[in-house]
Amino acid sequence: MTRDPSSDRHYIFISGFNAARAVEDYIGHLLSSRPELDGRWTRFSWWDSPARIAAHVSRLDGPVTLIGNSLGGGRAAQVAVASKTDLLVTIDPFGRRDADLARVAAHAPRWLNIVAPKDWLGHLIEPLSAGRLTRWGDRVEPHASHTLHSARRHAEFWPLMDERCGFAMRDI
Repeated sequence: MTRDPSSDRHYIFISGFNAARAVEDYIGHLLSSRPELDGRWTRFSWWDSPARIAAHVSRLDGPVTLIGNSLGGGRAAQVAVASKTDLLVTIDPFGRRDADLARVAAHAPRWLNIVAPKDWLGHLIEPLSAGRLTRWGDRVEPHASHTLHSARRHAEFWPLMDERCGFAMRDI
């Protein structure tokens, strides 16, 4: 009998600004339908340093999927460069304007990027961050191995996860 390699997979969720509760709720929802994932996930915030998250990832055995939404997507990309990552999933990511997306792709050859339509947040982030942060949107497309476009809004974390990747990401 062949062992299911996904049974060793670890999921690292990195929530964006003001999204910690939505990610916690999603993990609860996920575990209710996939109880075998209990103990195989960790949640961080975009406030957590990439070094702290990468140190956690380095202690894990088995493949690692990094999932980041919004500013957490930018943070997940930084972690992918600094650690072992089997799959990077960015959900309508925001990050540093000067991010080297080609370098991210070199460290995360399996990169699923989900793009939501630009909304009011996309217009506000640059002036609020003095131009340091931006919505990556379609800038990721030439670098990601898969890009999915959604009609869902940026703040719709659950539907974006369920509709666009439905946790079938491990099959990519």
